[in-house]
Amino acid sequence: MISGTLFANGVASLDPVRLLGAGELNSDLGKPSKDQYEIYIYTADGKVRVERIVPMEVSHTDERHFSVLTAAVVDIVRIEVVKNAVPLKMQAKMMARSQLRVSNWTSPNPALIQITGHSVQLTWDSARYTWADATYLAADGQRRVLGLSLQGGRKSLQLPANVVGGQLEVSLSDGLNSTLYVKQM
Repeated sequence: MISGTLFANGVASLDPVRLLGAGELNSDLGKPSKDQYEIYIYTADGKVRVERIVPMEVSHTDERHFSVLTAAVVDIVRIEVVKNAVPLKMQAKMMARSQLRVSNWTSPNPALIQITGHSVQLTWDSARYTWADATYLAADGQRRVLGLSLQGGRKSLQLPANVVGGQLEVSLSDGLNSTLYVKQM
């Protein structure tokens, strides 16, 4: 999923790219924008994927928000937001791959999850993946977000009180690229 904010001054800001697991996404944010917007996703192999986005105007601000579900894209090097065929200035939150720190992570898994009762200790390679999202997916398909855009490489989270089965999904993102780690409960 690629999401972000469009500001009145013509600047776009992207949230970290997320890889979603099973379940549904419901994003009714408000009134659709009148302009035509697209995102261009550039990959390391020189390919460009274009996705139409429909920003939603929010009643209490002049910002517009968008999110688009797209098939997983590997080795993203840049994302560009275009309004009526004109690229917008980008407010960068993400680091380019060349700016990522050297990782000392030794685990073959991108994340380590320890569960004790209803407490979850999530640890991940924050040098490689700046952001983490954690979601509990119950056996009946209901989702509960435990944390979004977590940073620092280590967080304590709480599971719902009535956990029986299901899975914990952890999406790790360097900003442009993401990976999904799933732990069965």
